[in-house]
Amino acid sequence: MVGLWLLATAGLILAMICLGGYTRLTKSGLSMTKWKAFGYKYPSNSEDWNREFEWYKNTPEYKLTNKDMKIEDFKRIFFIEYAHRFLGNIIGGVFSIPLLYFTTFGYFTSKMKFRMLGLFGIGGL
Repeated sequence: MVGLWLLATAGLILAMICLGGYTRLTKSGLSMTKWKAFGYKYPSNSEDWNREFEWYKNTPEYKLTNKDMKIEDFKRIFFIEYAHRFLGNIIGGVFSIPLLYFTTFGYFTSKMKFRMLGLFGIGGL
């Protein structure tokens, strides 16, 4: 069970690396101007989208490289960055919930607990 959990987490991290690379290639990484780790609501109506786009227009990225961007282009890069952050939250859950279970029910030696908590800390950073 522990091996499958770590393999699944590694697969998700590989997906995160690929999505992160795509985020960089599409220059989507700074499209979300608010930096909340949890609870960032995806825009659901034109008012929300316009507000997000106005916040983005105040960033140096918009002013220097994307000043001709239309809201439809912004929606595309915003979705990519949103997916990247969402996947990060999923990875946190997929790692931390089983970690708590395996730690509580004695699946790890003392040395392994320390290593797993270290991985959790690195991932959290």
